[in-house]
Amino acid sequence: MKKKIIGLISIVFFVVSILVNENILIASSTTRNQEISAKEETLQKTTVINRENVLKENKGTSDKAETSSFTISLDTKTSYEVTNTISQTLTIKRKSDYLNDYRYEYIEYDEEGNIVNSGNNRYEDLEISPNKKVRISATNEKCELYIPNELMKSTKKVDSPTFQQLYIEKGETYEFVNKNNNGKELRFKNDWGWRTGLIYSIIYYNKYNDVEKMEYSSVGDIVIGEGKKVKLTVESGAEPMLVHIPYEFKDCYKKVSIPNFTSFIAEKGETYEFTNEFCDNIEIIPTSSGEKCSYDYISYDEYGDIRHMGYNEDRSIYVSKYDKTKVTFESKAIIHVPYEFKDSYKKVSTPTFEKINLTSDSSYLITNYDKEKIEILSSTKLGGDETLDYIYYNESGGEYYFRQQYDNYKIYKNQKMKVSLGSGKSATLYLPYEFRDKYKKIQTPIFFKETVTSEKAYEIKNSTNSKISIFNDAFQSGAKFNIVTYKDEVKVWDYEKCEFNSISLNPGERAVINVLGRKSINFYVPYELKMPQSADKIEDINGDGKVDILDLEAVADCYGFNDISNEFKERCDLTGDKIIDIYDIVSVARKIK
Repeated sequence: MKKKIIGLISIVFFVVSILVNENILIASSTTRNQEISAKEETLQKTTVINRENVLKENKGTSDKAETSSFTISLDTKTSYEVTNTISQTLTIKRKSDYLNDYRYEYIEYDEEGNIVNSGNNRYEDLEISPNKKVRISATNEKCELYIPNELMKSTKKVDSPTFQQLYIEKGETYEFVNKNNNGKELRFKNDWGWRTGLIYSIIYYNKYNDVEKMEYSSVGDIVIGEGKKVKLTVESGAEPMLVHIPYEFKDCYKKVSIPNFTSFIAEKGETYEFTNEFCDNIEIIPTSSGEKCSYDYISYDEYGDIRHMGYNEDRSIYVSKYDKTKVTFESKAIIHVPYEFKDSYKKVSTPTFEKINLTSDSSYLITNYDKEKIEILSSTKLGGDETLDYIYYNESGGEYYFRQQYDNYKIYKNQKMKVSLGSGKSATLYLPYEFRDKYKKIQTPIFFKETVTSEKAYEIKNSTNSKISIFNDAFQSGAKFNIVTYKDEVKVWDYEKCEFNSISLNPGERAVINVLGRKSINFYVPYELKMPQSADKIEDINGDGKVDILDLEAVADCYGFNDISNEFKERCDLTGDKIIDIYDIVSVARKIK
């Protein structure tokens, strides 16, 4: 019996031990599962954190756009207005679609509501500055954009597109008016770049309907100021012109029947006069199909006096109010005249300029007795090869100029100018055609050249009644000279080792020049000194040994002669210009005691 009890107790202990071990295993398994779950949870949390970090580091990705932006879908019939209400610039991104090239168009406004920028067929990101507003719609079909979350409250949908599209056919004209009175500008886009051969003209008018500016072939945006208008005509092109008009100004334009310009062809050598009787400024636009469009012109004021002039021009022609402009075309050109001024021009038979061709063997004398001023243009340019020699004569005598390169010269009333080519092959003087009787060709040059060496002294005396200038090339050649001047055999001044490029001699003075060293010097002496006479003998026309009223009368009797055919008339030509004029009379009058 006792043995049975002991056996039962052993069985009970065995069962209990098994149960205890199972509980320990279960507890252990539970702990391991909890640890695994904790690790998995930690791993998941780490993955989420890492993903968030990745998103933060990759701001340019679409994941970032999705997490920091909201999406708007654009079409062509509606638009969205987005206003940047924060203090930093934000970026609106276009959703990429590799299968479809969706694009958008936009208008940017400043705080005052003025259009400051616009664009169409855009695929780039769009930046929006603080306090600026943009209006956006799809260019074709649809387009999706990512708008920064910061702008969610300041974004709204509008039941109209961004632009009103206007197609203008060749030959059609439209007028655009900015009726705003709040200082706002209108700004239109146009697709000129990809339309084959598109040429359009545009005229800008101010508030008073006066022309401000004209362009025959224009590009870029069309900007219209407050209260102003423009007229636009498509002149040529294989396709119509497409103008993008901000939709809020869709009623600002109308088609008109009058074109911008009337055009005519000017052949080479033809001359036209353009007169402006009622507008502040007329712009005439010359164009050419190939070669440079070149013309000469003179503008006259309302009194008929020359205002300004030019030659070989290739720009627009401007005619101020009450002015007249005379134009000679040096090449064939198409001339575009504003239609309102179609009756303001006419063809004339006389050219703009009388052209005087200067060569090495020709000199010319130009006189002015009755005009306040005669202006002459010259083809010589600063730094060029061609130079001019000339003398201005007035009642005080002559003013001598050597190797000059001015592009214009003025001859005032009661002056005359003797001019010849100084250096170069040839040059052209442009004398207004109405003064063509004021000049003549003469046989005597301005200067004659004397080459002086150290072998012999060179003497020269001023036998005229006025101060003269003698020029030289000592400075250019590096040579030096000594000079002594005398008046009535009394020494006036003495200079040694000179490099002066000009020497002045008063009437009756004599100069003795000695060149130093082995180099030679060229002296350029006024041609008047070719006849070495005493100063008094020149004005003693009748040869009675004195200069008096009889000599003055003799010169006056020959006044106006330009055919010096006998010795007596030649003596009356005191200035040696082959014409007897007021300057010869003055020369005698100054010597009468």
